[in-house]
Amino acid sequence: MQHILLIEDDALIALGLSTTLKRQGYRVSHAINGQEGVDIYHRDRADLVITDLNMPVMDGYAVIRTLREESPEMKIVVVAGIDRAKTEDCMYSMGITSIVTKPISPTKLLDTVRKALDIGLVHRPRVIPTH
Repeated sequence: MQHILLIEDDALIALGLSTTLKRQGYRVSHAINGQEGVDIYHRDRADLVITDLNMPVMDGYAVIRTLREESPEMKIVVVAGIDRAKTEDCMYSMGITSIVTKPISPTKLLDTVRKALDIGLVHRPRVIPTH
C-alpha cells in the first residue's frame, strides 16, 4: 500500500483529500503544518508528499527545501490556492512533481497522484529560492 503524507492546515480540505485518497487504497498520514509534516516524514517515510504552501509554523516552501535536501528524489505535489502561472517556474525550480490549484476535484487529485507516483520527479531541482 503506497503511503501519502498530506500536509494541509485547512481541516475541511484535508478531510476531503484524505478521504478521496483512502477510498482509492492509499495509506494517508496528515499533518496540520509544515513542521509536523517533516516530523511525520522522518518517522514514517512516504511515497509521495502533498503539501499546501501557506501554513503556520513552517510553510510549504520550507517543507519542500527540507525534503529536497534530505530526499532529492521525493515526489512532491503542491496543492494550493495560488495563481499557477505566477508560481509555476519558481515551484518547478524547487523540484516539485506537480501543482494542483484549489478547489480540487477528486478526479484531478487522483490523476495527479497516480502520475506523480508513476513518473516521479519530472523537473530536477536547480536553484532553491528562499521566496
